[in-house]
Amino acid sequence: GTPLCGRPQSLYLQRLPETGSCRSGDLPQGFRKEERITSLRARQPVHRLFVAIDFPREVRAALSALCHGIPHAKWMAEDQFHLTLKFIGEVDGGLLQDIADTLDEIESPPFSAGIQGFGVFPPRQEPRILWAGVSGEGGLSSLHKKIDRALTETGIPPEKRNFHPHITLARLQGSP
Repeated sequence: GTPLCGRPQSLYLQRLPETGSCRSGDLPQGFRKEERITSLRARQPVHRLFVAIDFPREVRAALSALCHGIPHAKWMAEDQFHLTLKFIGEVDGGLLQDIADTLDEIESPPFSAGIQGFGVFPPRQEPRILWAGVSGEGGLSSLHKKIDRALTETGIPPEKRNFHPHITLARLQGSP
């Protein structure tokens, strides 16, 4: 497999829209667009966070070479490939630093991982995501558990779903 650093390498931040560019699907139930905009401006910036491992350039290039052959698939850009270890969700700026400090304390020995199989989410409905599975369960699973436990102490709810290490290759809409 490809050696990966066993330490979380990236804390991805994605800001929520602060203007009228919100899509209706982004709004909490019961909010009108105008209320959501006012709500966002009235508080600290909100970030959508997840903890992920980035891959070396040669691994991203190999993944990119797999991305073809399915009509209407929206393939991920090469620089977007990552392995999510923990989805955190929306947090305000005050909690952001606590999360970063907590993640900075986590240590894990290096481990190897490799691509193992392909699949789709959701598994028993119309597929929306095409993914490549990731092996390396020992070190990878251990790191995931350490992150989940540590973030629970900062007030982030523990993950309820089983950890299924994967790399999203494409979003599917109307693909056969």
